[in-house]
Amino acid sequence: MSAYKRIKCKIVNKECLLQALDTLGLTHTVHAKPVALTGYEGRLRNNTAEIVVSKSVLNKSFTGASNDLGFIWNEESSSYDMICSDYDAAQKLPQRILQAYAMSVIKKAAEAGHFTVKQAADTSQLKQRQRQKVKIVFSKVI
Repeated sequence: MSAYKRIKCKIVNKECLLQALDTLGLTHTVHAKPVALTGYEGRLRNNTAEIVVSKSVLNKSFTGASNDLGFIWNEESSSYDMICSDYDAAQKLPQRILQAYAMSVIKKAAEAGHFTVKQAADTSQLKQRQRQKVKIVFSKVI
């Protein structure tokens, strides 16, 4: 059984977080109140989250032996904390999610400034286990 850890993140925008999960093909459930996460062996854990990616989704998309992944709002830091197992963290799952989140935030900010956004990387590259360079090009007619 892999231990869960709470990863402090600078994820402050729920819409961009959900978009990042969608980009990675990680179907998620949003709960009004935190729910218990499920571990590898199907047992409910003490760790809770408001946004949950089930272990079955992670198993299909990434690892084959995952635990649930969750996000819970941290009032103190005004941001989401990621609840991730040691096993899934070793598979670089937090880094992939944070990269997809950063791309979502950048695109949203650019579009708010009336820029046209062209992403030069296939989002499927974010699912790979190695570090990926992502090129985003902005243009604006003035």
